[in-house]
Amino acid sequence: ITTTIKEEIQRLNRLVSDFLSYGRPARLKPRELDAQVLIEEVGALVKAQAEQQGVQVSIASTNDSDTRFQADYEQIKTCFSNLMINAIQAMPEGGALNITLHPNSAHLRIEFADNGPGIAAENLEQIFEPYYSTKETGIGLGLPLTKKIIEEHGGQISVASEAGQGTTFTVTLPREPALG
Repeated sequence: ITTTIKEEIQRLNRLVSDFLSYGRPARLKPRELDAQVLIEEVGALVKAQAEQQGVQVSIASTNDSDTRFQADYEQIKTCFSNLMINAIQAMPEGGALNITLHPNSAHLRIEFADNGPGIAAENLEQIFEPYYSTKETGIGLGLPLTKKIIEEHGGQISVASEAGQGTTFTVTLPREPALG
């Protein structure tokens, strides 16, 4: 576990430099990844916090299609991590986070659905804006950075939420990034 913690600290240090270069285009280093494996890795990192709060995390795929795609490992891991941590933090009294992969021939659609308190309509429009946050801690760069990285991979992210009903973030990534 010490190695995992050290690796995570190194990853977070790289993340800080990414934050500092928020305005600059990313230098993507795509390689073949398996989305299911990557989400399970992130799940293992957030497991302790989830268990502590009574949040059940489940990961499933809608079909037996393979979940491999081309992406920058560090950056996509950051996106999945941000989405999972945000969902868990939104449910301090417990709940469920269901992550579902919907692979097809051209894209991977991944839904991060929680049954937490939801996001108020007036906040929903602003959650992807830099420095906007409803949390006591944090600087409001997690979701803007996540959106930027996904878009740089040629993908999209959207959110649907209803107060008291939970929130679903949907990430669609091409199997081959559109490197511009």
